[in-house]
This record gives sequence, structure tokens and C-alpha cells, in this order.
Amino acid sequence: MEPIKASFRHLAGPVIGHQRLSVRHLEVFWAVMRTGSQSGAAELLGISQPAVSKMLSYVEQRTEITLFFRSRGKLIPSDEAHIFFHSIEEIFDRVYKTETLLDDLRYRAAGEISVAFAPGIGGELIGAFLAAFREAHPLSHVRVKLLNPPVILERTTRREIDIGVYHGPMGDVSVTSVVLSEDVVVCILPRGHRLCDADVVTPADLRSENILSGSSIGPETWMHALHGALNEHGLRCKPLIESIHPHLLYEFVSKGLGIALTPPVPVLAERLGVVERPFEPTIKAPLFAVMPVGRPPAQTATSLIRSMQKVLERLSR
Repeated sequence: MEPIKASFRHLAGPVIGHQRLSVRHLEVFWAVMRTGSQSGAAELLGISQPAVSKMLSYVEQRTEITLFFRSRGKLIPSDEAHIFFHSIEEIFDRVYKTETLLDDLRYRAAGEISVAFAPGIGGELIGAFLAAFREAHPLSHVRVKLLNPPVILERTTRREIDIGVYHGPMGDVSVTSVVLSEDVVVCILPRGHRLCDADVVTPADLRSENILSGSSIGPETWMHALHGALNEHGLRCKPLIESIHPHLLYEFVSKGLGIALTPPVPVLAERLGVVERPFEPTIKAPLFAVMPVGRPPAQTATSLIRSMQKVLERLSR
């Protein structure tokens, strides 16, 4: 850590007799107490150990208080030292935390970004997003939550999270939205299924199939459109197994439980050995990133959005 900048050091400290202790003297005492040794204080402040020893002796001389006992080369703080330290500890801790934060912000490695994903996006895709982001920002601290879309929208509006990610459509003016990918609902089939070679799958092709999808009362609006399209053809999703999470639907298909209609999760199809085919009528389910309105996004938030877009572009090729 860099030493406190000189702008702090010209300030006058407490008057002891006719002499003043400078902020620099107080800083040295604080550093010795914080690190437990003169060598540790020297490293923290970026000065030599003899300089620390000299200033520490000056503090004791001017205060006429024994602040440390020396034992076998070690400094043992006195009761008075602990009282003195307690009176200045918060001041210097705050200064150093502020300097660390400014350094972090300066190098865009910083701060903390809170991101909420809808569970349906799946852990593998979320992991790919974060891995791409960490390549550019290895020191950034990212807090990840899994929340249902209505909760994401509510907490983003209240500025409790920086970015929310879920499938649309999106029409809420209480947040700023960015399209990550223009997804549409696809048909997920087990390998070897009779429809695997079809150019497009329609509701008429699914009359004899066990259709897996989310509940029509689920929070994602694409589900409402899908169920409406199926109902027009006299079809419905079987209620035996329901899930609002696309990654689970992929798993169900791979286990032979039926076919699924869901937004795509590109990383899963190859791993699970299932086949994705286009579905008509087109049901739009774009993947959105939403952010609070009324303030420009942090640089780390903008960078995370770019990382997610790049991952999705790569997976779609």
C-alpha cells in the first residue's frame, strides 16, 4: 500500500508542551500499532525502519508517555498506547480505505458489482460470463445472486443490484435495458428423435409428444406467448413435470422425459447430447441485462455486459 499522500502531512497535530506532533508522527504510531512492528510499519508507509524508530522515539519523548516496552527486539504496547491508538485508529483506517478504493477505481479493478441472474440461465452459462469478465478484471469483486425475474426487476429499480439478467420480452420503463442476445424459443429433442432432421418444428408436429415447458403462470412473459400458441393448436404442456428453468428442461430431455420448448442454453446442448431445432410460430425471448435508471452505469458494469455479449456471440457461431 502506498503511504498517505503529502497533502495530509502538513496538518498540525496535537500540541505537547511547546512542540506539535505532526500528522506524520501520528501516522507512524498508527502504523506500528496496526502492523505490530517497526519493520511492518516501515513497509506499510514506504519509509526506512530507522526513520520509523526515530519518529516513534520522538513521539514518546514529546508526550512523556511510555508507549512501548522493548523485549527481545519486540515492541509491546502499553495501556496508554492502546488508549492513544483507539483515539486515532478510525481516522487513519478511513484514510487508507479511501486511498485503496481510489486506486481500485483508477485501474478499473475495483469496487464491487452486484449481479442477479434468473435461475433459468443456468450455472454453466453464468460461469462462462464471469470467466470472460475476470480475464479483463481479475481483481474485481462480483456478488452473484439467483433471483426470479420479478424480484430482479424490483431490486434493480431500488438500486439494490447493479445488473439483472433474464429472458424478456422487456418493456418496463423503470429500468434501463440492454439486449444481450435476440433469443427465440427452440425445440429441444433427444438425439435420434424423428424431428431432429426437421428444418422447423411446429405445434402440429408435437401432437403425439410429451411437451415439457414452464408453467403458464410463471413470471417469464415468453412462457405466456408459448402457451397461447400451443393452446391455439389444442396442445398443452404436460403438468407431470414443470420447470421455469431452461437448464432443467435440457436435463429432462436428455433423460428421455419428453421434448422441451424453451429459450436456448447453448453450452448445454453439446454436453447433454440433445438437439436444438427452430420452432414456429416464433416466440421471442431475448436475454436482457437491466440496470437502474437515472445514473450512468459503472465501468465494471459496462464491461461485464460486453463480456456477456461476447460469450453469447461466440456460442452462437
